[in-house]
Amino acid sequence: MSRVLLVHPPVSVARDFIDYPYFSDLGAVQLAAVLRQQGHQVSLVDAFALERSSLTWVGDRALLGAPVADVLERAKAAGEVDAVIVTFSPFHRPPDRDPVLGQVLVGLQAHGVPVLLVDAYQSGQHYVDAEGKDVLAAYPEVRCWVKYEAEATVPRLLQRLAKGELIDGLHRGETPDVETLPVPAWDLVDLPAADAFRARVVQHLGRGGWAFPIDGRTLPMVTSRGCPYSCVHCSSNPDRLPGTPKVQRRLSAPKLRAYVETLVRTHGATRLEVLDELLNVDEAHFEGFLAAVAQAQVRFDVPNGLRADGLEARHFAAMKPHVTTVSVSAESGVQRVVNEVVKKKLDLARITAAAKDAQAAGVPLLIHFIIGMPGETAEEINATLAWA
Repeated sequence: MSRVLLVHPPVSVARDFIDYPYFSDLGAVQLAAVLRQQGHQVSLVDAFALERSSLTWVGDRALLGAPVADVLERAKAAGEVDAVIVTFSPFHRPPDRDPVLGQVLVGLQAHGVPVLLVDAYQSGQHYVDAEGKDVLAAYPEVRCWVKYEAEATVPRLLQRLAKGELIDGLHRGETPDVETLPVPAWDLVDLPAADAFRARVVQHLGRGGWAFPIDGRTLPMVTSRGCPYSCVHCSSNPDRLPGTPKVQRRLSAPKLRAYVETLVRTHGATRLEVLDELLNVDEAHFEGFLAAVAQAQVRFDVPNGLRADGLEARHFAAMKPHVTTVSVSAESGVQRVVNEVVKKKLDLARITAAAKDAQAAGVPLLIHFIIGMPGETAEEINATLAWA
């Protein structure tokens, strides 16, 4: 088996970024667990979990993570390795060359072994699609790019490398069986340093109140990958081939309980940030998750939101002890826009019902709206604002 150095690099984001770049190391930590399970000797350098990991302003952009020099120093300390794997996120703005990632890759060439660039896509954050030739041209330091999910494809590439075979070019990541994936290897991460990093993000970002707080030991997780719905503004299932249906792959109830228990009992999580595209697609899965967090007595948030038509009064009652805010998406206050523009297939009456149930349960509710989508009229924008 191979000696592997896995690096999650710093990321540079715009001041008003979307999604959760401070949790983008989940892909690297998950891949580390898979490689270790298969017998590889894995060293993980997480730029979000070093002594000087922080949020620093560089002009109008925020640099998240440790200084590049610190990342390279920690990578050097890993000693001799057979391959270096660097995770690549939408926050690196493909296909253009990200200067911070570029510095990391140049420095890692000192190891004198093949460098693999991998998306390690986990679902739940937006995806920026790009052509393989463009990404590989932007990063000549790497031998190959593994696009989309990495857990099934990267081990095979390491096997080929060990045999002396060429792996150059673009590799489309194969879909792994989520049920067989081990819990992310948070034991390879300096979690107190990661806690301090996320606390600095909150401190230095300069935002007001957080609907979804980051406090204590907040760890990201996904309980499913993908989404069966086809809302036009969403980038879920980015690897779906034309003409194939959108699906969601979910953990079984026993696996889900074990996952939550491990994060809480073994790794000390006090809050779980659930980054699923949509946690409550399946009622049994959603209620299984609620049972798991109740058993573990841990707080959680679902910042991507829930389907209002998948929420009942009993769900708000179950969530109340554990959540800060429940989020649902209306997208518009006009049914025509929801149906024909957003293609959400949602009865807006369910948004009203969810609001009533949340108020009755004493659970703060956040409702997402989008205004100005192509195909929406000025009158409909005003109607949305009035309905909100």
